Formats: sequence, structure tokens, C-alpha cells
Amino acid sequence: MPTNETRQAIQSIEIKPIDTRFTINLSTQTPPTKHTELQHRQTLQQKQDSQTKDSIQSTAMLHPILEDNEIKCPHNGVVKLKSNKGKSFTSKGIPMVLESDLLNAPIIGCTNPILSGGPCTSVSVILPSSRGLKKFNDDYPIMQDLVSSGCLTDKGFPLTCTPKENTFRINSPNPTQANNQTKESLLSHIQLTKPILRLHYKIHSHQKDNLPIYRIKIQDSIIESHTNSPLDSLSIDIAKDTKALDDTQSLDSNLQDILSTLYANLKDTYTKHYAYHYLSLQLDSNALILILLIPQSIPKVYKELYKDYTYKDYGIGKYHYLYNYCTHTMLEIADYTQVGLAHNPSNATILTLHTPYKAQRLELQLANGLDSILESKDREQNLDSLLTLKLINGGYKEKYWSFGEEVEEEIEEKIDISQGILIASNDDAIAYQALEEMNKKVRLFFYGGARNIGDNAAFYYASLNVVSDYKRHYPDDTYIHMFVDSAKTIVDTINAQKLHSIASLDLFFHGSKWGLYIYKGSSMSRNLSLEDVGQYNLNAGLYASKTTSIITATDVHEDKRTIYDIKFDRFITQNTYIEIHGCESGGDLYIIDSITKNLSEEIPHGYVVGHITKANPNIDNTKDTKKQDYRHGKRAIWQNGKVIKETTQKRWINLGDLL
Repeated sequence: MPTNETRQAIQSIEIKPIDTRFTINLSTQTPPTKHTELQHRQTLQQKQDSQTKDSIQSTAMLHPILEDNEIKCPHNGVVKLKSNKGKSFTSKGIPMVLESDLLNAPIIGCTNPILSGGPCTSVSVILPSSRGLKKFNDDYPIMQDLVSSGCLTDKGFPLTCTPKENTFRINSPNPTQANNQTKESLLSHIQLTKPILRLHYKIHSHQKDNLPIYRIKIQDSIIESHTNSPLDSLSIDIAKDTKALDDTQSLDSNLQDILSTLYANLKDTYTKHYAYHYLSLQLDSNALILILLIPQSIPKVYKELYKDYTYKDYGIGKYHYLYNYCTHTMLEIADYTQVGLAHNPSNATILTLHTPYKAQRLELQLANGLDSILESKDREQNLDSLLTLKLINGGYKEKYWSFGEEVEEEIEEKIDISQGILIASNDDAIAYQALEEMNKKVRLFFYGGARNIGDNAAFYYASLNVVSDYKRHYPDDTYIHMFVDSAKTIVDTINAQKLHSIASLDLFFHGSKWGLYIYKGSSMSRNLSLEDVGQYNLNAGLYASKTTSIITATDVHEDKRTIYDIKFDRFITQNTYIEIHGCESGGDLYIIDSITKNLSEEIPHGYVVGHITKANPNIDNTKDTKKQDYRHGKRAIWQNGKVIKETTQKRWINLGDLL
């Protein structure tokens, strides 16, 4: 059920002065003198200096766990280490093991007898005291020297790690007392809080805020907000609101096949004491399938704590991803009039989660607002039991999701610091993430905007073929592929990118020399009439300039834009490539400049390509919608305000050969 707990919590926050003593002094009848104020400032500075000194003395630069480390329980059971989310960070080719990789990792060969509690079988507890102080790929590394002070087996025994040097040095808690911790003292540090999931719904993966959610489908029922405020959370009863993983008849046939394979694989790996359920959600045309692997027995380490645990219905412990069982897939669409929240999804994101032990309910918060503000509140509340889920409109696959891969070898470039020591101090930004992304370029593909769903379908399939060509040439770049119904979305998405990061932009819309014609409310599921456009002012196009907009634009919506609303410093400085896949956009006008000419002047060392004549998607006279492509006919190549080449070459243009 939707709740308003989040808004009520925000409204109830009381803002207090940082230092109440100083505030009281200032509010007395006798104002403080300069001398007393100076004394107070000196006292505060001494306190801060003391805290800083203590902080420095309590940290150390330590080695994190890698896949080749040996971690054992006291009975010689060995933890089976496998890097998933940490595999982009390597030292001499060996990937790092992050917290989510280590949690619930199996323990092999433990000889603890039944009378003493039985063999240790998995890593069940990782305390904050064992982590580094900075995140890698939004997750914490675990330090070799801190394993014994914060990692416990399912039977409650501390683990130990055999020290082994690597080229990482990470700022971490000082391990001085790490080896002096007893089993009892470690158990006393376990703090149990309510496990929570939070869903972040975005237009693209780099978006810094979240789309507000007013309507969401759960299984076959649509839940919607009846106020002006978006939904903020859902409470899910696992027995009533989810289905068994072998009950998939209501899903798309492709999803049935994927879930059937996942179910078989999960049963082979997690053989005992698990329930297998899934929750089907849909936002717009995006399906989100949450597979819930629910352990039905509580590890010994939690049994005493469980007796007085407040949130038994929500399970004890935390959620974490099973990355080997996560994927994304596009779904076959026979009729685009049947796509959307009231009908069928066009794509599906499948996330498999190991739930807290004996979970019967789950709380799913719906993120709203800036991620930075949400994360700041998480830190204030010390939310260690929160797992975030990300759903991208149109689909997105994380590189560490490995379901369906035939080989384990990674395509993406890994960060290997074998030739030097990379240091991450408490005051540094995470250099590792920056190094990984610095050579990647962003490639944008926007399609849609037409009044007719058939035209939008043609733009969609044509865009897929262009994306496919790019991925063959640039497999490691970042791809943003999305349906849009306004120029504002195009401009905002471009402007949200990093400086000098966009290498290419492809636009699939109706248009002309004047601009691109985009109608607010256009979709893949419903036609718009000319009467709709006129009555509701739905023209949200992208125009060559304010002049062309004034001359040609009618029925204007507030989301209309010109190309001069774009921040062109987001594009790379050399060889940017922009192509407009629409009618006559590559031509020029006599009195005022065309959209391709103006764009080319804004990226003077790049190229802008557009059709000189009318365009159509039926390349090679194809009747197959999946083969549709606008890259044929006569196209002009512009650079810095001039046409430098005209070509009838089909499909991919190799500028090096052509120019």
C-alpha cells in the first residue's frame, strides 16, 4: 500500500543550531564582548583540531581482499571468493572482492562438529568495521587486516584472512585492535535495522535525480496516487502479492523462458531451505521483475538477536544482488497500440535478490528528488540495511550482470594498477571510478515524437539498427537510447552529460530544414490527432533558431526548444558526429540558416549529416520492420557551416574513406 511516511518524516525534522552554547550567549541580555567571542572561537578550533588529529590517528592505508586471497573460518573451512561488482578493479589481473561479493559467499570444508553447532556454510555478517572508508562502484571494499574484526560465518565464528600484498592501498579504520576481538564482542556489535529496498526510476543511467512515480503496476493491478504528490513507498506481502517462480504463465513467452532458466540455475546453486518468488512491476512500458530468493532458516549467528527483533516480518539481515542472475531483455512487440502501463511492456529488467532471512514482507521505497539529497539523508540515519534498485526507461544492462553470457572474459576495459600504487584517501574522490570512465564516450539516440504510432515504431526499429552498428565499432562506450516526446527532454539529457563526453548524437524524428517536429504526449501506444495538437498546444519541437521558431512554429508547448538551448561543451572537441534521420534536414534556407548548418557551426571540428530530400525507412525496399533504416538516399555532410560532401552511400558512413 502507498504511504506518506517519507513526507511526514521530512516535515517533522527540527533544525537546531550547530552550537547551542554560542546561540544562548548571543541571545542573553548582555551581548558577548569581542574577547569572549574570540575565546569561544579558539575553543571551537581546538576541539576541531583535536577531532582531526584523532581521526588521522585512527585510520591506515590497507590492502583490500582480492579473488586470490585465502579467508578461513576457525575450523579450516575456506571461503569461495568470486568478484562480481568489483571485477572492474584489478591488481595484476586479479579483481577486487567488494562487500556484496563477499556476503553469503559459500564456505567449503568446515570441520566444526554437529555438537558444536555444525559446519560453517557461508559468510553471514559483515560489520562496518571491516570496510574501507570509500566506496568502489557504489560498494565497499573489505580490508584483509579487518576481516577478523568484522566478518562472521553463519554459525557466528569470526573469519581470518591470510595477508597478501597487492597494489591497492585504501584508507581504512586502523587495525590495531582487530585481532583482539572475541566472538562475543563481535556479536555485540551487530546492529539490526529494518531492511528496505528503494527504486530509482530514471530516463538514463547518468541522471542525477529521479522520475516521480504516480502510477505503477504490481502484478496485474495498477496503483496510482490520488493527490498531486507522487507515490513514495509500497508495502508488499510476499505471500499475497508475489508469485512462485515456477508460475510464469501470465508473462511474455521470452520472460517465461528466462525465468525458467534462472529458476533451474538457482535451484542447482541454492539447494536447501529457500523459497523462490518473483514480484512483477511495470512503470510505463518498462517491466521490472524482482526474483526473491528467500532463505527459510535463520543462521545461528542471528538466533538470539532474532528473539527481540522488531521487524520479524521483513526478515533479518540485508538484501543483496545475485549478479549472475540479473539481466535485461527487449520484448517482441507485434502491436504498438498494446504497449504501455495499461497493456504490455516493451522491455524487462530482471533483478535477482537474496532477501533477508525468513522475509515475509518487503518495503519498497520510491525515490523522488536528487540522489545526492537522498544519500545525505541515508548517511544521517546510518541506513546500512538499504539496497537501491535502478530502472532505466527503455532498458539498461549493468556490465556486472552476467546472466546469459557464454564466457566469463569481460569485454570492457578493466582498471589494472599493476605498475603502480593507487591510493584512495578519505579526502580523495574515488579515482578508480574516474579512471574506468575517463576513456568512455557517450552516444545518444533519441526517437519518437510523431503523432502516429506507426511512424514512432519505424523510428524505433531504425534507431535499433543504428545503435547496433555503433556497438560493433565502439563496444565500450556508454549508450543512451530513449523515446522522447519533447525537445526539452533532448536538451536536458544532453546538458546533464559531463563536459566533452558526447561523441555522437542521432535524432529520429519528422522534420525539415527548419527543425524537428516533436509532439508532447506522443507515444508508442496512442495516436494524436491534429485537433489534439491545436487544442492542447502540443508542439514541443526542436528548432534551428528563435527566428525559425517564430516564423514556423504554431500550437507551441512550453517544452519547445531551439538548438541554442543546448550546452555544446558537452560534446567532444574533435570529430563529433550528429545525424538527423528525417526529411530534408540536410538542406539549407536562403534567408535564414537551417538546423544542420547551425548545428555544424556549434561543433566546428565535427560533422552533421542530414537528408537533402525526403527520407523513408524502407532501405533496399525492405518489408521487414526490424530492418528499417533511414540511412539511404542523398545525404549532405556539413562542417562548420558548409556542405563538404554529398553522398548516396547506404548505412554506416566511414568518414575516413569518404572524405
